Amino acid sequence: MKYLDYRRFVKCAVSALTEEIRSRKEGAKIAADPEDVHQLRVAFRRLRAAFSVFKDAFCKKDRKEWKKGIGRCADMLGAARDYDMQILFLETLRRSAQRSPQRAGIKELTESLKQQRAEQQGVVIKAVKRLEKEAVLEKIEDALHSLPLYLKKVKKYVFFEQAEKRIFRNVRGLLEFEAYAECPDDVEHLHAMRIAAKRLRYMLELYNPFFGEKLCSFIDAASGVQRTLGKVHDLDVWTGEILPAFLSKKKNGRGMVCAAEYVRKECIALRRKRYDDFVVLWKQLKRDDVWKKLLRLTGSFSGKP
Repeated sequence: MKYLDYRRFVKCAVSALTEEIRSRKEGAKIAADPEDVHQLRVAFRRLRAAFSVFKDAFCKKDRKEWKKGIGRCADMLGAARDYDMQILFLETLRRSAQRSPQRAGIKELTESLKQQRAEQQGVVIKAVKRLEKEAVLEKIEDALHSLPLYLKKVKKYVFFEQAEKRIFRNVRGLLEFEAYAECPDDVEHLHAMRIAAKRLRYMLELYNPFFGEKLCSFIDAASGVQRTLGKVHDLDVWTGEILPAFLSKKKNGRGMVCAAEYVRKECIALRRKRYDDFVVLWKQLKRDDVWKKLLRLTGSFSGKP
């Protein structure tokens, strides 16, 4: 078959994301489960990625408006998600602390973060209400029902040539940071590498159905890089931002200061381990020629008849 039903693929991919947002936004408003805020942010980012991948299926003006609205909502959820992760990290660390003063100090620090998280919930509610008020999901879903009919019959080689070029650009974007993979102290570039891996992952997830689900192993590879570097970045934030800001407060008691110092030492040790995990993974991906295999696979689909 020389053609593919591009229209159907776009509708399936985008509608799945709007449904995910609908299923998570109520939970995010009542803070029932931290996972709701997390998955809502992820769905927002994936939807923005979808409008980049499927940009030729939508009106440019509408697409720009939707991406702006979705991006604004995702940004508004960022601080709440950060607090959720920080609280979870401290609760885990508290259970492993050996001394009572350490546990007591960590508990006090956790309570301080919980209070800040509670204050942030108003921003979460505002973000969801803004999404609802602007009827962003409804507008997107209306557009899905009126996608151009010519998209039902798109030449395969044209589509796959475009997909190959886009995936190549994202792989190249990730590999631009390869030189920094063995620079453990280069916080900025390791963080940028994580973002590049995330972008590649989201693109591969969107294209995977078109490639007959043959991109799964490459999605896992990109996800692994994103995940391991994400853990490194979280610990960099602790040692570089959260703890210094906390220790600068004069009103902190001795127990709190000792607990913060304990957390700092644990973060440094854990960060070293998480970075080593990343290096092991990256070297394995390189030995396996994962990115070259990805480009060979996508190239095999783009050959003209």
